Amino acid sequence: MPLTEAAKEEMLHELLERLESKDSDLTDICIAVNWSTRLHRSFHWLINTAFRTENVTTLFKLRYFIIELHNQTQQSYQSFIASLLDQDHLITYCGQLMARDQLELLKNNIGGFVLINSFLSTTRLLNVARTYAGNGSAFSAFESIILEIDIDVKRAMKTFSSLNAEDKDEILFSIGCVSKIRDVKLIKAHV
Repeated sequence: MPLTEAAKEEMLHELLERLESKDSDLTDICIAVNWSTRLHRSFHWLINTAFRTENVTTLFKLRYFIIELHNQTQQSYQSFIASLLDQDHLITYCGQLMARDQLELLKNNIGGFVLINSFLSTTRLLNVARTYAGNGSAFSAFESIILEIDIDVKRAMKTFSSLNAEDKDEILFSIGCVSKIRDVKLIKAHV
């Protein structure tokens, strides 16, 4: 699908309509990866919600950004892999709140696979993931979780790339990553 000016305008219109603040960074589409790290948190929520709920209308309106971010991730993938030198594995973490029923599905699927149907932002720093996991005790239907993702660098089949944000060593996985569920542990301390 081509990245047209009309697609860009439709995306900006959708964002400005949905976001409370009219952030001037929204008009800077030059480098999607850098742009995405500066956007308001609700933009990430909007994209991930659209993917999770399969909201085709919203996904179509945001197609410019989605395609551009995917392309940027693909373009930087090879140089990122080369920067890992002789590493066979890369460990990243993703902290978030997860609905209890979704967590139960993971627990019941140990040894199985999970498909990530959106972009997945992770970090190499466990403390950063803990911050994003927050404290789920305030929400009865949610748990704070930290996903530990062990990537076999030599066998990785989907693109991912380092975003090198100033406050965290962020790794972004492109749409459609599949991971094997090896274990689900309850850890009360530090989450």
